[in-house]
Amino acid sequence: GERAALLAALAALPGVDESAPLQRQLAAGIALAPDRLAPRQLLVDVTSIARHDLRTGIERVVRAGLLELLRLQPPGVRVEPVYLSHEDGRWQCRYARQYGFALLGMDPQLTHDPIADVLPGDIYYGADFAPGAVAGAAAGGLFAGWRARGVEVDFVLYDLLPVRRPEFFPPNADLGHGAWLDVIAAEADRLVCISDAVADDMREWMARPGAPARATTPALATLHLGADLGVPAAAAADFAELPAALAARPVFLMVGTIEPRKGHLQALAAFELLWRQGVEVNLVIVGNEGWRPLAAPERRTIPLIVQRLAHHPELGRRLFWLQGLGDAALDEVYRRSACLLAASEGEGFGLPLIEAALHRLPILARALPVFREVAKEHALYFSGDTDAALAGAVRDWLALDAAGRAPPSAGMGWLTWRAHARGLLRLLGLADADAAHAPD
Repeated sequence: GERAALLAALAALPGVDESAPLQRQLAAGIALAPDRLAPRQLLVDVTSIARHDLRTGIERVVRAGLLELLRLQPPGVRVEPVYLSHEDGRWQCRYARQYGFALLGMDPQLTHDPIADVLPGDIYYGADFAPGAVAGAAAGGLFAGWRARGVEVDFVLYDLLPVRRPEFFPPNADLGHGAWLDVIAAEADRLVCISDAVADDMREWMARPGAPARATTPALATLHLGADLGVPAAAAADFAELPAALAARPVFLMVGTIEPRKGHLQALAAFELLWRQGVEVNLVIVGNEGWRPLAAPERRTIPLIVQRLAHHPELGRRLFWLQGLGDAALDEVYRRSACLLAASEGEGFGLPLIEAALHRLPILARALPVFREVAKEHALYFSGDTDAALAGAVRDWLALDAAGRAPPSAGMGWLTWRAHARGLLRLLGLADADAAHAPD
């Protein structure tokens, strides 16, 4: 019985022709078996950023995590950036060698992007957000074929906001995002969520009435994003361009792309109320205009936010909208601010909170579950969506700060990108506990 089962299993391996003589079937089966001496591959998907790296948002996160993995190169593991490619009517996975070379400061023309040699025991890690390519590859059977051969398939899950708060996204974005969520739920062995709040949302999504049937349910794990200290002052060349008026009164700082969910309209209304009441504070908004390629009706409130910012009577006096800042200038804005205002109505994590803590900048944040998860007791929280609610919270923070009782952010826990990479390797079973906890 065992011999028959072994022969049947060998014959069923991909690439084995059932009509071939037994010796050839055995040889093919052995050839497909993993080489115990060869390093396992961690295939980090960079499908989107390898083509167009916007250097913000998810792209910034993917790039930082990949760089640390490439620097660590754990024993017995080969870290390889890869991308999904549709060629000659079928989906394939290619090594992103040219992108990797450029990322490491080498000439990308010295290499090329061959088809990835994906073997049993390897791990595919979908770090990038490329829903179209992932859905196409899944429909083409790429992930199912890998899993059948013993390749682990994992995806990073950044948020479920388009399906949870569709009013903050372009029309029908919830349909596309929901379809992608169902694809990764069906194809993944594990989903690495960037917060417990995202994991809870995904658990609810997979259990919702009418959810597609799945052969298996992926494991859900949480790994917070990393953050690193800002650039040294010596690296900054654009500090002189920052408005001198920032120093005239306390600065409340908002950081993030201009999008409908970020709370800019409520913040503007709240600070207008404060200014009318004689409260002398600055509101500084750092972030570029979002969704510019979309037609105006699809951009929700972005045109209104931009119009109000660009033509506000306080612009350049007590209101500042700073676009296109480099890391050095952003670092200096953090240093010049009195408080980070995290007014977003939906996030998967909240990196500005970590960046504020790195600068020992106090935090006033909306009482989102994910913000409480990240900042814990190291922030003052507010609720409500009116100008009066937020204006009252700003007044409360100013009073606490004057009394020396505003919650300090300095004790907030956070991961460096090196610690994040080590935590990922431990989560994927690619590093032992001692290696994963080694000093940065």
